[in-house]
Amino acid sequence: MANGVHGRLGDFRIDDSGGTLRDISNYVTSVNLDRDAPEIDTTTFQDTSKTYIADFDGAGFSIEGNSNATIMGYLHPIVGQAATVTFNWGPEGSASGKRKMTGEAVCTNVSETAVPQGKQNMFTAKFRVSGAITFTTY
Repeated sequence: MANGVHGRLGDFRIDDSGGTLRDISNYVTSVNLDRDAPEIDTTTFQDTSKTYIADFDGAGFSIEGNSNATIMGYLHPIVGQAATVTFNWGPEGSASGKRKMTGEAVCTNVSETAVPQGKQNMFTAKFRVSGAITFTTY
């Protein structure tokens, strides 16, 4: 039996510059969440091995997708904006019981790529999470 989950039903929402949560799932082709907790070296003089503790964890994510005026109208205005934006991500979709990640983030970069005939123009947006991510279900 396969245990994998197909991402085609993924649900991704982000605030626009006016604070309205927008469902941009129809534009997004991938989401990459990266969480980290850097280590702090606590080794002292007479230790015989290195010792560590975890520092505060942090996270960032990027989204990629098909570019057009609508999605760019949501993303370009939030780059560098002082206020955080709310995000909701359901990697398996938004049906009842499916997992959901929510939080606040700042948009640090938006890029657009125009491609040759026969392909879709693309965008990438990068975010740094501010505070903790909440892991719940729909």
